[in-house]
Amino acid sequence: MGTSWVVLLGGFLMHAGPAGTMLGIALGGAAIAMVAAMYAELASRFPQTGGEVTYVTAVFGRHAGFVVGWLLTIVYLSNLIFEGVALSWLVEILWPTLIGPTLYMAFGEPIRAGGLFLALTCCLVIAVLNYRGAHSFVRFQNVMTMMFLAIVFVTVGLEFSYGSVQNMQPFWQAGDGGSWLVGVAWVFGSAPMILAGFQSVLHTIEERSPSTSKETVVRLCVAAVVCAVLFYLIVILAAIQAAPWRELAASGLPPVEALSGLPWSGAVKTIFLLALIISLIKTWNSVFMTAVRLLFAQSREGMIPAVFAHVNAKTGAPGKGVIAVAIFNFIGVFLGKGLIEPLVNVMSVCIALTFVLICAATLVMRRRDPGHSGFKAYGGYPAGILAIVAASGMVFFALVQPAPTNAAAAFKWGLLVAWALIGTALYIVRNRRIVPVERMVGSEVI
Repeated sequence: MGTSWVVLLGGFLMHAGPAGTMLGIALGGAAIAMVAAMYAELASRFPQTGGEVTYVTAVFGRHAGFVVGWLLTIVYLSNLIFEGVALSWLVEILWPTLIGPTLYMAFGEPIRAGGLFLALTCCLVIAVLNYRGAHSFVRFQNVMTMMFLAIVFVTVGLEFSYGSVQNMQPFWQAGDGGSWLVGVAWVFGSAPMILAGFQSVLHTIEERSPSTSKETVVRLCVAAVVCAVLFYLIVILAAIQAAPWRELAASGLPPVEALSGLPWSGAVKTIFLLALIISLIKTWNSVFMTAVRLLFAQSREGMIPAVFAHVNAKTGAPGKGVIAVAIFNFIGVFLGKGLIEPLVNVMSVCIALTFVLICAATLVMRRRDPGHSGFKAYGGYPAGILAIVAASGMVFFALVQPAPTNAAAAFKWGLLVAWALIGTALYIVRNRRIVPVERMVGSEVI
């Protein structure tokens, strides 16, 4: 449950209208719930840190694992940029006096001193939390989640109490006058990014409490997707009932604009923005943790330098991985909000491609090990094939989504192409054994 819906809701309403937005999220949630069940089945078979990289490597080999790791690396690193930029944006709205002077322009958007400073400070705090290990991370996540949910549901209650169903009309039209069915595809294509946080559960499965079984952990994957879909549907329904949805579609942050007509709107907006900042920090922390564990898994499998598999003896955390991710996050924060939509497209494409490989790996393991006694996704082979088809559709729709500006579109395609070329070059180099491969097991390099 992150903050991407706050930024993306205006575009969703513009292209899909109220009905199309909610239908697209519901369909995307159903598809990703099936994918999450496939993840859970693989995690039951391979309960090790590393998630997708570990599973695909075990099933298809190290080369396929490298492809997945490369895709997910750009996903999580891009998401860190998204969270940092979004934090600056929310802070500038909540405390205009803190934004300071404009330092420079990036992709048509101003970068201001105050928001940039706060985002960099938050990045440092999150890096320190992750360096201290998983226990500090879990405590932080629990506190942030409870605060976020409490504030949001109070706000939603006010929107339902003082809103009107008339604000939802016309329910079956798009804001731009186009087909709302086309808009459904737009929302569906963004679902991998806004609903993909369930993987974080599996990236720390080795660090679970002794009293928590692996079967409990893997079932949480599907439960997390279901809860997130219900959450998004509720908050969107509340927003479009609180204010005319066409006005919201034209605003920068529709969920915030929806509060303007409520009693005590100034105070409610402030509280809601604080909740969004809490949610953003919570999601940022989760993404940071996952990015570090991803580097750890790739390093342990000999895909990238062994240094990222080094574990701090005191905290149990991959300390050098934390430092590397923090450096990248620091650099990325200097980009502006003009890159938010193309970053979402890039992340959705790469996540959905990973979904396809995970579902395929699950079906292969069912054939190799039909006697597996752990968690099994419902629906058998037909459900797995349907999940592959749905994930492939997400890849297509995310690719064809237009960017807000020509510069942003060029960045989107440039990043995808450059990342693919760099990955291909590394793959060829490794196959020719120009670069020696090291694998770290425990504290030894072999």
